[in-house]
Amino acid sequence: MTNRAGAAAPSHGLRAKCARRGRLFGGSLSLLVLIIGCATPTPPLDAQRTSLDAQQQWVTTSLRDYRMTVTRHCFCDPRGRGPVQVTVREGSVAAVVDQATSAPVADQFASLFPTVQGLFDLIQQAERQGADVITVVYHPSLGYPERIHIDYREDMVDEEIGFTVTGFEPIG
Repeated sequence: MTNRAGAAAPSHGLRAKCARRGRLFGGSLSLLVLIIGCATPTPPLDAQRTSLDAQQQWVTTSLRDYRMTVTRHCFCDPRGRGPVQVTVREGSVAAVVDQATSAPVADQFASLFPTVQGLFDLIQQAERQGADVITVVYHPSLGYPERIHIDYREDMVDEEIGFTVTGFEPIG
């Protein structure tokens, strides 16, 4: 058998052998992924912080005036995603400004970007509601949530919510 250029084309037997090798390789790769996944060590106890532990650490900082950049991760209106700069004074949101335009965010969307305490409240509410997945990474020395992912129901699509906090700075 030849191809259009007149060169010998591979036989069906060679194609079948290559297909078997591909299936064997794919199966081996799946097994390797399974073994690696099972071999993932449990994080050390200090990394397994609870929301209450981290919140206590945050409270001990006594920070009530700060600025942070917040991005919401959701299947929602882009105007409610950010990133935005949230300024907090005396523990309450004083301003929410669009990071890209430096314009104030409309009130209907600004209310979607909480204080650090509001983020803790969100985490604890998800815990009380029995969310299927709650993943939080806390700042190592200040205790505030740096990354939050909440999936209320794993069998449902687009109800997840997440937050990323960056650029945190106390202000005077």
